[in-house]
Amino acid sequence: MTEIAATSHKPKVLYIPVDKPVHDDKSWKTLNEKFEVIYYDSHSIEEWIKEASKPDGKYAGIEAIARPHDLKAPPFGSQFLFSGKAARAIPSTVKVIVSAGHGYDVVDVDYLTKRGIFFCNSPDSCSIATADTGTFLVLQSFRYLTFAEDKLRNGEFFGASELNHLGENPNGKTLGVIGLGN
Repeated sequence: MTEIAATSHKPKVLYIPVDKPVHDDKSWKTLNEKFEVIYYDSHSIEEWIKEASKPDGKYAGIEAIARPHDLKAPPFGSQFLFSGKAARAIPSTVKVIVSAGHGYDVVDVDYLTKRGIFFCNSPDSCSIATADTGTFLVLQSFRYLTFAEDKLRNGEFFGASELNHLGENPNGKTLGVIGLGN
């Protein structure tokens, strides 16, 4: 029986950092143990395209790209790597792109699919928060809550009284919701 030598190859992952780290120490340690993590640091799309196109550049051989936050998070939030010319520069070795955000409006999913690259995101990551905010905004539009809160925070308790005649009771009103997604 021949023994197969264990390979020390760890897949290369291009990690696109965000201003506020979002992972715990244990997860971060596991990621670095299982993958060779390369940090994205291009200052522009043009720099990304130039570097990603080099067969021996720092992004050569990456198999995955990971964003630990939404696609527009700083400091690289204005660099849309997954659409247009930038997407066309993604190395041929990339098999999967993962994003912790819920959107894909700045992603050319059709192009990535044609290239055989899986794009994964977190579609339900903010559904409940969006619903909560929508509910607050509906109530705010009837009760002028933001204005009243501002007056109270600034010590103007009676300052909100000028809206007494404007506020309405939402009870019994009909609400139509028009939208997309969850």
